[in-house]
Amino acid sequence: MANPKHQPSSEADLIDAATIKAGCEQLKAAAQGFTTAGNTVESASAYCGQDALSVDNASFAAQVSATADAIKQKEADIAGIADSIAAAAQAEYIEEYNWLQEQKEKKKKK
Repeated sequence: MANPKHQPSSEADLIDAATIKAGCEQLKAAAQGFTTAGNTVESASAYCGQDALSVDNASFAAQVSATADAIKQKEADIAGIADSIAAAAQAEYIEEYNWLQEQKEKKKKK
């Protein structure tokens, strides 16, 4: 087995994947505000109507809609990053745990 980036000396030294995952879940929950904000922008746009969103007969309704979609997309972007971080932490935990068990077995054989 390859050596992990961090070589723990005991189980207490293993990466705390559970805490990292919990933090990632909190980040995802906070990111839900982007969808709420995007929905608010869409609602405001619909309430104002195309006339209110026009200047010199040029409507900005499409730009407002695109902005709302971009705002809402940020929640998905952040959730994807958070999931990647949590998965990497779990993989690192498994690698460290397996390496530590291997070291323990080597010591038993000596």
